[in-house]
Amino acid sequence: MMACIKQENEGIQIVDVFTLREQHTDLTGLKEENEDEDQNETHQEVITEDKYSQTSQQRVYKTETRSLFICQQCGKSFNTERKLKVHMKIHREKPFTCAHCGKSVGAKGKLEIHMRTHAGEKPYSCQQCSKSFSTQRNLSEHKREHSREKPFTCDECGKSFRQLRTLQVHTRTHTEEKHDCPECGKSFGKRGNLKTHMKTHLEKKLFACQQCEKSFRKKFKLEIHMRTHTGEKPYSCQQCSKSFARSDSLRSHMLTHSQEKRFICEHCGMAFNRSARLKLHMDTHVAENSTSCPQCGKSFAHPNGLKLHMSAHSGEKPFRCDQCGKGFLHSANLKAHMSSHTGEKPFTCAQCGKSFTNRGSFYTHMRSHSGEKPYSCNLCGKTWNQKTNLKIHMRVHTGEKPFRCDQCGKRFTRKESLKKHTGANCFMSPA
Repeated sequence: MMACIKQENEGIQIVDVFTLREQHTDLTGLKEENEDEDQNETHQEVITEDKYSQTSQQRVYKTETRSLFICQQCGKSFNTERKLKVHMKIHREKPFTCAHCGKSVGAKGKLEIHMRTHAGEKPYSCQQCSKSFSTQRNLSEHKREHSREKPFTCDECGKSFRQLRTLQVHTRTHTEEKHDCPECGKSFGKRGNLKTHMKTHLEKKLFACQQCEKSFRKKFKLEIHMRTHTGEKPYSCQQCSKSFARSDSLRSHMLTHSQEKRFICEHCGMAFNRSARLKLHMDTHVAENSTSCPQCGKSFAHPNGLKLHMSAHSGEKPFRCDQCGKGFLHSANLKAHMSSHTGEKPFTCAQCGKSFTNRGSFYTHMRSHSGEKPYSCNLCGKTWNQKTNLKIHMRVHTGEKPFRCDQCGKRFTRKESLKKHTGANCFMSPA
């Protein structure tokens, strides 16, 4: 027997859908056997039967009831009334406030998750690529990038998506009025999105740097960029007088003064003021123990990095040039190599006339004219014009030493230091 009960109370819609099993208990025999016994005994037996019948029905109800408590404001449904009431606070009140930025949320758990954005804490890590996330939900969504799973399917067109919110945005394309851009014809489900998009046409190259011809859509971004040419550093630390070109670099630097280093590495005793930095440092110990290259001693935080590195030793080069047969470890290297056959160097420096085969080399060269150093250490504020230099520098803070001497086991942060150490400088090397 199917039953459906609807109740509406205080803006809460409750829909109970449940199934009751029809259980026919033959009580006729019991009744006839006890007809000759006294009234007390018969009365007691009836009570027992009623209790049994009631208990049986309650047991079926508890195991098979599926209750839906639906929020009238946003349509979300919950399996208990308590969860719905907690959810309703989001609409009518936000009692939990962040002491750092003043943001208010409806639940204590959400405040705890929000606080991780200030602490930099990302306790959920992907085992395949080492990326970390502040919530379990974000990690689960990220894992679908590896598995290629797309569990959310549009009922209208059959298109699948990895994230529910992406599907929700997509469904609007079927139901909502389209707003087309008169410049490029691109369509948008909301007029506000079209207005935002139109700025890309109206503001294109609105603020250009006169020294390196780099352009910006907003004036304040040009002003920040100009400091790379002038050397201006208007943000100064009040404790050590160190100066920075950007306010966010100063904020990161201030943490080195204000925060207690209460996160201690259990392996070497090194202390950190953020759990995320301790986690980054811990990878260096994991690498030392499990993912070191057996041929050159270089260590990696995760197996995927070691696997890619081992291709350099094995000589495996899966990307081959169809004109000369030369092989490459990465597809990007093959693409850059193809320019050597065509002679094409499409990226030319306007200041000195030097040409380059790829955009990355061109941008790196341009920084030699502008003095721009976009790669900044968020711990000490030092800057570099190349990402690889920043990566090497970070080992000073994390304690990572990926290059190991095969003779004595000593480790180094730079490959050049290992080369200098080997041979006569290593006490274990043969005379």
